[in-house]
Amino acid sequence: MAIESATSLQKHDSSRREAEVEGKMLIHQSQAGCVIGKAGTKLKEIRLEAGVDMKVYPQCCPRSTERIIQVVGRPHNVSKCMTKVVDMLRTVSSFHQTRFNRSLNDVVHGAI
Repeated sequence: MAIESATSLQKHDSSRREAEVEGKMLIHQSQAGCVIGKAGTKLKEIRLEAGVDMKVYPQCCPRSTERIIQVVGRPHNVSKCMTKVVDMLRTVSSFHQTRFNRSLNDVVHGAI
């Protein structure tokens, strides 16, 4: 009986483990605060809601004004998280309209 329980536990555990993927996206440094939130509250909320590990790199990419957002988790969850971030950034009103915002909109709507 103990062997059967251990076997079914292993099967259940391995069926829960789906291969994890990593997704990365670039955001303009001026928009990082929107994703992170005050004291990281928004970042924590997105992590919990999407069920992923998520990191916003503190430094800009070399010779760039963009920062990397790294998302790791199940494929569906990573997609859900990245969609949430894009939707958030799309709805944020910004005083300065940048070329990045326009190109992000093109990518989201399939123009590129």
